[in-house]
Amino acid sequence: MASIDNKSDVASVQKGKNWKDAETGNDDHKLQKDTFFKKFGGMLMALAASFFFSVSFLIVKILGSHGFKAFGCSVLFNLGVIVPCLIGILWHEKGPKAHERCSLFKEIWPLSISSNKTALTFLVLQGTLQGLSVILRSFSLRYMTMGDMTVIVFSSPVVTNFIAHFLVGEPCGIFFVFTAILTLCGVGLITKPPFITGSSSFDHNTLIGSALAVGAMLCLSTKFAVTRKIKETHYLLMTLFLGGCGFLISFPLFLAFEDISSIVPKRWEDYVLVGGLLSAFFSIACINLALKNEDAGPVALIRSCDVIFAFLFQYIFLSVVPDTLSGIGAAIVVSGVFLTGLRKWMMTRSAKDESD
Repeated sequence: MASIDNKSDVASVQKGKNWKDAETGNDDHKLQKDTFFKKFGGMLMALAASFFFSVSFLIVKILGSHGFKAFGCSVLFNLGVIVPCLIGILWHEKGPKAHERCSLFKEIWPLSISSNKTALTFLVLQGTLQGLSVILRSFSLRYMTMGDMTVIVFSSPVVTNFIAHFLVGEPCGIFFVFTAILTLCGVGLITKPPFITGSSSFDHNTLIGSALAVGAMLCLSTKFAVTRKIKETHYLLMTLFLGGCGFLISFPLFLAFEDISSIVPKRWEDYVLVGGLLSAFFSIACINLALKNEDAGPVALIRSCDVIFAFLFQYIFLSVVPDTLSGIGAAIVVSGVFLTGLRKWMMTRSAKDESD
């Protein structure tokens, strides 16, 4: 009997050991996954944001040729952000194991807490800037190609450095001034100045489209600087305010200046295109996640793919080939943003090394 008991005990110990090893293996696997996401998650999210932003504004460009106007496209874009976001928030607040998660709204409610009031103010400001940017980009696509608009708006990281210098006290030296001048030269080429093209004056449509795109770029630059003030806010709450404020701005303007019937899909292609604007949610959610999980420098480097996707999509779907000035201007702008991102990445790495 003693022998049997000893064998039973040995078997139990061995079984427990195997179970423990399996559990440890699962923990190790989970740790490896967490480590991978911490290392590369932010950059993967930035790449996804570039893809979905390009898809969203490709759809806005195509909808324009289908009779949809700028304010109407802005309304649909923001609805594409709000609807999936509300589903995500509902799942977070009322879904499985919701009681184990903190409420998203604890960061803005009650308003009697000073930090909540500050967070709400910055969320509204950020959403307003995003909404204005979407409207300006939608209008600019009526006057210029998708690639040229994307290049101008893409220069926002360079301008963000100057705004962040005054807003949050980030350093801004001679190098960033140089890259800003370089980037502005690239934007200037895209406007096709008469002394280069040999024309008697600026092209009217190109000048209007460029001005609208520059306005969108300034709104985005300020928005990115504001994002750094509320970096710890949950990405779903941030995305909700970005889409919600944009909708509250664009919808009254749509009712005032455009025909309500212009927003109603008339063909099956229109329904597919409008449904495709759900990509707007993924674009904004991904960029919020990227900025939360990665420094601004690497994100700016990866976002250079915006320009690549824009030129690629307009060639494939719109049969538009960029001219020489647009190509040179895009190369200069991408170089300026790339150098800015690389510099910020190096500064961040050296700061981390010093702290270690």
